[in-house]
Amino acid sequence: MVAPPQSEASSLRVRPVRKSFCPPGNGGGLRLALDSVSFSIAVGELVSIIGPSGCGKSTLLRLIAGLDTPDSGEIVMGFQPITGPSAERGLVFQDPNLFPWLTVRKNIEAGLVARHVLHEKRHEVHEFIELVGLEGFADAYPHHLSGGMAQRAALARALINHPKVLLLDEPLGALDAFTRMRMQDEVLRIWQGGRAQQPL
Repeated sequence: MVAPPQSEASSLRVRPVRKSFCPPGNGGGLRLALDSVSFSIAVGELVSIIGPSGCGKSTLLRLIAGLDTPDSGEIVMGFQPITGPSAERGLVFQDPNLFPWLTVRKNIEAGLVARHVLHEKRHEVHEFIELVGLEGFADAYPHHLSGGMAQRAALARALINHPKVLLLDEPLGALDAFTRMRMQDEVLRIWQGGRAQQPL
């Protein structure tokens, strides 16, 4: 038995993907969001998807994250088709989407709780709080945080699952210019440190 090439076993491959949806108030008509989109990403690559608003960037990221399914085509991680959400793919939205009733620490722990691995991974929580520079705010609630701090908490929540792919859906777009530059540097530092293999 021949082992598969490492590049294929570790890569993300999008094979002619098509996705349409029915927007509200469109009279039941379908709108094409993605049409025969294909590409591959190798481990260690940092890829940016650029296009005007409404061109399907967020739709594509949701498909890769497994939050939605394509009408046709497939998305493959390694040799497994993506059929649903997985801790292997972390997604950070433009809105931090923190649970308002949980502290920063509990928000970051949420993924570990869902995977039933909090007990063995609890020691990593403080490490990731430090990684995103939120020491001293572990017990703060989201309404006590600035926009940049909330985004850093959301980033830590995604990273603590050690995703093979980190999907960033314009998470810095709503921040002021200074905070945005700092967060861009933070994401690059995390990627270069090997915390995420394939930021997208």
